[in-house]
Amino acid sequence: MRLVLVVALVVACGPPGSGRETGPTSDGAACTEPPDPGARAHWRHTRTSLIVVSQGAPHHSARDPVVNGEQPIDLAGKFAYGRASKDLQDEEVVAYVQVGTCAPWREAARGFTDSDGRLTLVVDGATFPGPGRYAFQMVASGDSSRAPGAIYIVPRGRKTVVFDIDGTLTTGNSEVFKEILAGAVPNMRDAADLVAARYESAGYFIVYVTGRPYFLAPASRAWLAARGFPDGPLRTADAMSDALPTEGSAGAYKLATLEQLTSTAGIDFRYAYGNAGTDVCVYARAGIEPARTFIIGERGGEACDGYARSQSLADYRSHLPSLGQLPPGSPPTDASH
Repeated sequence: MRLVLVVALVVACGPPGSGRETGPTSDGAACTEPPDPGARAHWRHTRTSLIVVSQGAPHHSARDPVVNGEQPIDLAGKFAYGRASKDLQDEEVVAYVQVGTCAPWREAARGFTDSDGRLTLVVDGATFPGPGRYAFQMVASGDSSRAPGAIYIVPRGRKTVVFDIDGTLTTGNSEVFKEILAGAVPNMRDAADLVAARYESAGYFIVYVTGRPYFLAPASRAWLAARGFPDGPLRTADAMSDALPTEGSAGAYKLATLEQLTSTAGIDFRYAYGNAGTDVCVYARAGIEPARTFIIGERGGEACDGYARSQSLADYRSHLPSLGQLPPGSPPTDASH
């Protein structure tokens, strides 16, 4: 995706989204009130409310962790406010988790943001009964604004499909600029949702790895859900430098993400969908066979040096029939997939 100007755009126009979203439960439904850590407007530092929160609406985001077994689970969040994304520094954040459909929220961990408005809270994997999707909320104690997300616990060897978003599921890379500038809803490529749903019905785990900047995580989750895409973890770029459409920026971030998911969670990437030249090389270097790497648009059929050519896609509608005989994916081990 083309985000060369995104830094200037964010400063000038500000990221869209809200930090006061109700998080999903383990089955995707919001059936209980989000947690509230206690006294609102109780900040550690006077300047927080005067300088940071007064900048405008919260634009918090959280990363969806993917793990297996009883590993420690890292909940990483970024907390910022207003058009200029002013960081929330040295303030308390409390993590809550929901274990089971519509279950009560449990406090899992708490800590303080750093000078960049970030923190990572560690949750004991033994908190959860087994594979599945578990909602979490990272909540700023001072005003109860929050960053929602989901924890995915999967068995090793879970067969997986990875999708890029901009230019791959949306109609073009320019859709992200419209979203940043005007809050416009991106257009979806025809039948993109049906292709993703076909993999889900065959038993594959779906992962979304995009070069979109972190502050678009809430809006991206909402767009995927509204368009009917299968549920799955979303990974966005943690730093603005990772959003630049180059091999050393977005390419390096995406490759590191796929390698981390493979090594930490042990998932098995079988198929991949993208639209950029960087996607071609990222997927090949991550060990996904070029014969199972589908590139839509003008870069389709390109090869990364030392690898075979990727598969070219003209459109998703004509691609659907070829998915009728997919090898079966790993059967879901819980009701949420």
